[in-house]
Amino acid sequence: KRKLNEKQETELLSIFDENYKAPVKEKKKIDLRAIDINKILKVLKYSIIILCAILVLYLLFSFVVSLFNQPSLKVKGDEHIKIEVFSEYKDKGAKAHYFGFNIADKIVTTNPVDTNKVGDYKIEYKINKGKKTKTISRTVSVVDTKVPTLTLTGETELTVSAFHLFNEPGFIATDNYDGDITSLVSVEGDVDVQTDGEYVVEYTVSDSSGNKQTASRKITVKAPPEPPKPLLPTTVY
Repeated sequence: KRKLNEKQETELLSIFDENYKAPVKEKKKIDLRAIDINKILKVLKYSIIILCAILVLYLLFSFVVSLFNQPSLKVKGDEHIKIEVFSEYKDKGAKAHYFGFNIADKIVTTNPVDTNKVGDYKIEYKINKGKKTKTISRTVSVVDTKVPTLTLTGETELTVSAFHLFNEPGFIATDNYDGDITSLVSVEGDVDVQTDGEYVVEYTVSDSSGNKQTASRKITVKAPPEPPKPLLPTTVY
């Protein structure tokens, strides 16, 4: 075999490149007249029928389930809450779901709580979904647990002379909710000014919520000192 030199190889390759033509694929032409429009319309028709049937079945299923399935409604936090009168109360609300969807924004809340007035209040949460209505509630008790203030006028320990009239120095009672309740103070204990001894007077007051406060005063009754005996005259012999 005869070996070509580099120059000859280059000339042969250039001649081959000029004469070589890649085979061209013939493009197939689509004959629109061969398309069966009736088949396409038939397939489209049945597709629409199937989709409509699926939709009807879904709506029927949803309706049947809704007849037996109520929305889920639950309060957030405790169902019974106690708060002190005159304090601030912020309700936590409730949560609601229907078929897994959060519908808390559809809840209608009725909140009559008055923190300035002692009593029990019922907060209602209602939700309507279709023909179903569900209502739950939370009880908020506004309470007064603070005891009244009972202040005795004067000293808590007094000494009086026997056979002298004892005058009660007085007292003042106030409550954070009821205000002035001095008229409700009860006084127990007798002071016998004719008999020496120690006596205790008890003071008790309760507010409208049953909170009780007590105080006491100690009274000591003493007999007056005996007058000095007169000196007897002396006789000088």
